[in-house]
Amino acid sequence: MAENVRVYLIDRAGPAANAFAIKVESREGVELVSGAAEVEEALQDISDTHPDVILVGTDVGGAGVVDAIERVLTVAGDGAVVALCTRDDKALVDAAIRAGASGSLDRTASAGETITALHVYRDRQRGQYVDMRLAEPPGQVAHAAKKAPKRKGWRLFGRRPKSAPWGPTADEAGAANGGEGDGGAGGGGEGDEGQGDGGEGDGSD
Repeated sequence: MAENVRVYLIDRAGPAANAFAIKVESREGVELVSGAAEVEEALQDISDTHPDVILVGTDVGGAGVVDAIERVLTVAGDGAVVALCTRDDKALVDAAIRAGASGSLDRTASAGETITALHVYRDRQRGQYVDMRLAEPPGQVAHAAKKAPKRKGWRLFGRRPKSAPWGPTADEAGAANGGEGDGGAGGGGEGDEGQGDGGEGDGSD
């Protein structure tokens, strides 16, 4: 069985942030290590927790998602920095990728699709061969991220800062359907570069 992907969430989308956190929390294949609503609050926490994937909501405050991505990259280490978006955020996602993000993840995807995408981003960051159609939202093409050296080891953290943006909510965010997988190693011939064919992959609703 594949290792859990350790995820840090930077998101200030209110109920949508709560729904996304619930969708991945306690699911097999992923560990939500911590999160914050603001980039400034997240920077030291990311340095301490060493997540595999850092999700940055496209509606973060301050100077916007480009500034957020650039600042998070300074502390991300071996972690992949990914824009958490909706289907209406193409321009913001394009800007995030130009700023250095590894790609994007549709916040409305199912739990299984989300976990699969997180594994894809983690594995690509480790230099593994993956099918990016399993990670990108339909029609969204990501530029290949630089390969980071394999991390030295894992540190497990279960804590959250008091100001974490999510909390208990009745909103159910989709059922997990065994998406933990190996991070989408299939697709024979599809490499790290996103295939710009509109994607028939699992990233759709």
